[in-house]
Amino acid sequence: PKYGHGVRYNPADPNAKIPVTKVYVSRFGNASIKKLEEIFSQHGQIKESVMKMETFYSFAFITFEHHKDALRALASVTCLGSKTLEVREAHGQHQPIPTHIDKLAAIIAPNACHIDKLNDDCIRDIFSYLNLVTRTKIEVACKRWHRISRSMWLVVRDLNFTRPPFSTFLDEGTPQYDTTARQLISYTGHNLQSLTIRRFHSVGTLKDIRNQCKCLERLSMVHFSFYEGEVILPSVSSLKHLTLDNCTIPDQILKKVFAKAKSLDSLSLVRHLTGSACLESLSNIHSLHLTHSEITHDHFEKFLKRNGPKLKTLSLVKCRLDEEMYESAVEKMVTLAPHIEVLKLDRFYRPNETLTLTTLYKLANLRSLSLCRNIGVTGEALLKITRNCKQLESVTLDSCMGLTSAAIEGLGKLSKLTHLSMTHVREGLTNEAFIGLVNNLSSPNLLRTVLIANTTLSDEALYALLTLCPSLTTLDIAFCRHVTEATLMTAEEAVTSRTTRPLCLTMSIDNTHIKTAVQQASAAGKKFTPRLILKESKINLLSEVLSLGSVNSIYDLDTEDDDDTDLSGDEGGDLMDALNLDDDDDDYEFHDYDDYDDYPFDYEDNENVMDLLDYLVDDML
Repeated sequence: PKYGHGVRYNPADPNAKIPVTKVYVSRFGNASIKKLEEIFSQHGQIKESVMKMETFYSFAFITFEHHKDALRALASVTCLGSKTLEVREAHGQHQPIPTHIDKLAAIIAPNACHIDKLNDDCIRDIFSYLNLVTRTKIEVACKRWHRISRSMWLVVRDLNFTRPPFSTFLDEGTPQYDTTARQLISYTGHNLQSLTIRRFHSVGTLKDIRNQCKCLERLSMVHFSFYEGEVILPSVSSLKHLTLDNCTIPDQILKKVFAKAKSLDSLSLVRHLTGSACLESLSNIHSLHLTHSEITHDHFEKFLKRNGPKLKTLSLVKCRLDEEMYESAVEKMVTLAPHIEVLKLDRFYRPNETLTLTTLYKLANLRSLSLCRNIGVTGEALLKITRNCKQLESVTLDSCMGLTSAAIEGLGKLSKLTHLSMTHVREGLTNEAFIGLVNNLSSPNLLRTVLIANTTLSDEALYALLTLCPSLTTLDIAFCRHVTEATLMTAEEAVTSRTTRPLCLTMSIDNTHIKTAVQQASAAGKKFTPRLILKESKINLLSEVLSLGSVNSIYDLDTEDDDDTDLSGDEGGDLMDALNLDDDDDDYEFHDYDDYDDYPFDYEDNENVMDLLDYLVDDML
């Protein structure tokens, strides 16, 4: 059109555009409103007209039924006798916000392209169902979408180039991958708060990220080298969370970066094998996660001295420890970081040695404790922890072989317990001990998640759990060979009788008698209550063992339920599939391998093979 672009921004919503249907008219002298209606009706049907007459000036508003009619009036030269009328778009606050009736009128407007018959909000809703990769291609093919797409790119706050649709539609390390990445960064970079990237084909892509992503708060880098890290890291002074996964960036660069990153309060290093001296430069860390990384006693002690009073979360999973670090690590944690709330020491031991964990009871603020596959977990240590750490809400003791029945019963005295995981625990975890644990619960309504896969528990123990814990939402009993269909009947009765939330219970039943019973009942036409969700994952015992302890350096582990939330209706739609998810070392992902040759054993191959054989032999016995 001659004047403006035919759209106005909605003052109440800067991201929404309103089609122009009202025009402002002036310089019409003493003409009446009926005369103006007669003149402007040549452009289209008039919905409303208003005139304001003053001593020194006068003006009028003409509102058309259709957006196209208003554009024709703006593009034409309208005369009243010998005078040329001044016609321009009415201010955005005067434009009527489209209703469903207005949208219908726009659709049936004559002489318009099909896509132009739709209002902008309708177009945005349609295109929201496309993933980000497809949406970038549509930018080139559809001019209408290109004009209105900016409002949708503005709402993208997170990008994850390691997940679908990028990993589905694009091959990593190819020019096309970089081209799409640079295009997306140009659209969303100024507003991005979280970004996860894998090694690109061109360093130029990293330079674009450095120049345009000025508001990043969370950055995750996977498989980056020395030069690439030097390009992007010095520019992220505003970062709050940084994750380096399989990156070969030397300590010299990281020390300089950490010294300048005053806002950094969370750091995660995965397979960082170039030294731990960089930890000395950190000064404001609240959360530290180290997985399969090197760490020495001196560097760890200096880190704790600078950050200990503020440290809330500490995770050390399968790290390479020197002798001094191994002997005094726990004592240093307790002394220099007394306010830790989340502690994860999975596989924190040296071969043929036992780490003393008794002093952990001094961490009175602990809310979450994970000691998976840790030889140092004994009944005595666990009893001290449960007696003194009254704030514990989550306890994970997977594959801990030194537990006693008394220690397991003592877990029931934790008044705030909501999550309990003891998968692959055989010694000490008897029916009597588990029933004692449940009976000791002072607040059984709080317990939501119980993971006891591959244990010797039977129907008796599960009956107590299902009847005494009415808020249970997740129960994993996979590979529990002593559990029968009686537990299935108990679970169905328990969820059917619930009258308050949560109403549903999810049970994992792989390799159990329950699975066979469910298959037979389903074949006979029996339907179970929809409140009872029976989950059958595509895993076997071998892959579960591998995921639990022996290869968690290569794949993240996940005991959390898949998030099936449908976000396709939100603005941005299925772009949520590509958005970044918070990195969490507690996330698990099971992988099924068809051939032994495909197992990704790492630098502890011999140890992993022996662990694997121990599990298999134990299970067969």
